[in-house]
Amino acid sequence: MAEVYYAAALYSYLRERKGNSLSELEKRLHEFSPPWTAIIPAYNEEDNIQQSLDSVINQTYPPVEIIILDDHSSDNTPRKVFQLLKQYDAKLIKTRIIDDEDLPFGSGQKRAIIRLELPKLDMIITYVRNLEKNVGKTMNLNWAVFNLVKTPYFANIDGDTILEKDYAEKVLPLLLEDKVAAAYGWPLPRRIENNWQAKIIEYTKRVAYKINHFLFKQGQDKIEFIYNLMGCAIFYNSDIFRKVPRPNDSYAGDTSHAWELQSAGYKIRISLDGFVYTTEPTDLRKFWKQRMRWGSGPFQNLYLRGKKVLSNLKGKRKLSAAWNMFYYSVLSTKYSIALLSLPFLAIKGVVDKDLFTKIYTYDFIMWFIAYSIGNYGYHRHKQNPMKPRELLNDFKEFLVMYSIVRYGWAITNIISALYTIYDIVSGKYKEKWIGMH
Repeated sequence: MAEVYYAAALYSYLRERKGNSLSELEKRLHEFSPPWTAIIPAYNEEDNIQQSLDSVINQTYPPVEIIILDDHSSDNTPRKVFQLLKQYDAKLIKTRIIDDEDLPFGSGQKRAIIRLELPKLDMIITYVRNLEKNVGKTMNLNWAVFNLVKTPYFANIDGDTILEKDYAEKVLPLLLEDKVAAAYGWPLPRRIENNWQAKIIEYTKRVAYKINHFLFKQGQDKIEFIYNLMGCAIFYNSDIFRKVPRPNDSYAGDTSHAWELQSAGYKIRISLDGFVYTTEPTDLRKFWKQRMRWGSGPFQNLYLRGKKVLSNLKGKRKLSAAWNMFYYSVLSTKYSIALLSLPFLAIKGVVDKDLFTKIYTYDFIMWFIAYSIGNYGYHRHKQNPMKPRELLNDFKEFLVMYSIVRYGWAITNIISALYTIYDIVSGKYKEKWIGMH
């Protein structure tokens, strides 16, 4: 059933105009020069925050202000931030401590706010540190947008994410279209350790991102319902965000927010030419936890807001939303169960061995077709010709992913579905899900 996405993505590529389809919007961007704010939530990001902050400062279309949200880090994140700012000759403007209890999205604690200026770049840096407790990315982001952001647009950029120099220039113009609430580009994995587990995870995520973003997202864009946001680097319309703030009631905050925004009648756009690099889990145990958390998201959101979203949408968008919800939860889980149970059923003689061979061959072929379409999109928009040697390396990463991780994903789909169902039936979801993202 994933063929729906394959067809939509291929249609998109075939209809794509030569040259930069954003040229007119980019002209408007530079003509009106709308200011934007970068928000960088950070918790224990001492190894990544300097590169992330540096990539934001050096955008070809830079922000007028950068707000760093230090969520009570226990490592050297603050020191790393100020070491980098010193290199830019930052000048202190003001320091204050506030009690956020009566502010929108306040967490009942004191926050230190340090404002600095980078005179050479005409840029303001606002460093905010939670002094008493960690409250999570969502609560910090909502608090900052409601209490600090003054510009019409802002970007939420994770503290471990590095932007390509023209990311803002490629993504921000999409927000200039009517009723567009959010826009984002494409992530690529960035390995920070060199052990064998990290290498496998990097291969896996590279394949997954190519399939998801250059195939499935292209398909979703054409059928007019974007299933989730790319949480590591999203641009938002500030006024729309304040009308529909990011929910904090599931493990998958990016999915929750995408559904809420589209349910309220707004649109999400995707730039095919904006790229970021994000760190990935460094060992298989962390990767497993990530997969379990992400796997729970579709079921949690289906339970929490599926009915609301479908009742608010009309026509093609309603049909598209229903299809996405069904595909990512029910259909993917049923297929995972069938795929994992087939070997045992074939051994027991319940399933004919020829049928077993056909199904597994079909699965491999469909994954390879999906990867080929996604890989084509990746090379096309990175303007990187598909040379034979590179294609060989691409095929190697696909084989690593398929042979080692494909069935691990199927297992996490099933287990995360069972956990979510248990949470709902037992009523524990109210205490477990809220505040998790």
